Amino acid sequence: MISLFNQELTQPIPNGNIGYSVITSIEILSFKGLSSQEDNLIRSTLKTLIEVSLETTIADKTIQYKAKI
Repeated sequence: MISLFNQELTQPIPNGNIGYSVITSIEILSFKGLSSQEDNLIRSTLKTLIEVSLETTIADKTIQYKAKI
């Protein structure tokens, strides 16, 4: 996902349904120094993809961990 936003992909994305986990959105949207323009771009792109859900417990623990570092 980061390579997509950095335009570093070496091959085109295949046609079809593309998904990402909520952990991916946590990781890329919690990046320090992310500008509001970058945040908006990421969010609008993620809206076009399928979010694969995880158990709430896993997401909550990830958020707690990320908040500490």
